[in-house]
Order: sequence, then structure tokens, then C-alpha cells
Amino acid sequence: MIPRSSFVVFEGVDGSGKSTQLERVTQLLRKEGVLVTATREPGGCGFAESLRSLILDQDELDPWAEAMVMGASRIEHCRTTIRPALARGEMVISDRYLGSSLVYQGMVNGIDVEEIYRLNHLSAEVIDPDLVVLLDLESPRKISDQSTFEKRGEAFWFAVRDGYRELAERFGWFIIDAEMGLEDITEAIIGRIFEKAGSKS
Repeated sequence: MIPRSSFVVFEGVDGSGKSTQLERVTQLLRKEGVLVTATREPGGCGFAESLRSLILDQDELDPWAEAMVMGASRIEHCRTTIRPALARGEMVISDRYLGSSLVYQGMVNGIDVEEIYRLNHLSAEVIDPDLVVLLDLESPRKISDQSTFEKRGEAFWFAVRDGYRELAERFGWFIIDAEMGLEDITEAIIGRIFEKAGSKS
């Protein structure tokens, strides 16, 4: 069954291969005739893209201020990009989404995860994804162009990784070993997407 009007999110620490898999999965799905809108957070629409550098380049924002800026960005992302694409019958795949806020602004910054979730859902525009894929890494990879988040050091990186693992278990996210080969990871994601689409029919 061709998946339509499904919202899929890739989560994970920086360096886990989210952007690479977004490109690979999107290309393969389009070859199969699936209409796909690929997007990202922070970003995904004009307003949110304008906030991207502000969000990623701040060293010491108050945790709640950080969470609120991310929430405002997400509302517009949903309103102007995600919801319209789903309404057109397209699949939406996003590199990061609410899970990132639950980890970075919630678990790592010490705000209760439920509070972050409620903050984001103060607007009815924000929706939950149909499938969250966690690309899980055991240890950091060397990457260029790190955001302020990833420049906070190894202890921070492991706190983020552990936060993702905890949430994946709690919410039933699809966990993939990001150390596998690119093709194996792509195949596993595609298989899960089609399996999920079949379960919705």
C-alpha cells in the first residue's frame, strides 16, 4: 500500500545521519510514486527558518525561553507546511520535530517532559507524528558545523543520547542502529513506513 497523508519524523543526536536518511528515503519514496514533502526543524517555513540561527546560536537562553521559541517555530511549521501537505494527501518527513524539544529543552534542560508537550499543544495546529524513527548512536561522531547545542561537550551529547533512548522506550518509537550501513538503515526505514501505512488501512 502506498503511504499517503502520513507524518514521519527522524530524531537523534547530531551526527546520527538524519539528514542523509531524509534525502535517501525521500528519493526512494518518490521513485515509488509517493508524494513527499521533506522538511526540518528548527525551520520548515519562512518564519521558522528566520528563527533557526537565533535558536541554534544562543549559548545561554533560559530553558523556558528556548522552549517557547521552539514552540512558536513549530506552530508555524505545522500551520504553513505540515498540515497543508497532509491535506493534499502527501507524506511529510521531518528532520527533527517535537521529540527534539522533549529531549533538549525538557530532559536535558530540566523541564518536565509533560510540560514541554503541553506547551507545544497549546495551539491546535501542532499535531503528533504517525511514526518517529530514532537513529541511535553509541558514541559521538566528528562532524562539522556544529550548533551551540552540540558544542556543549561530550557529557551533554551523552545526556541527549540517553534522553532519546528513554523517550523512545516510553513512546514506542522505531529505533534503528545508526552504525549500520546506509542502505540497511534506509531499507529498514522504508519497510517500517510501508508497514505503518498498511496498519492504517
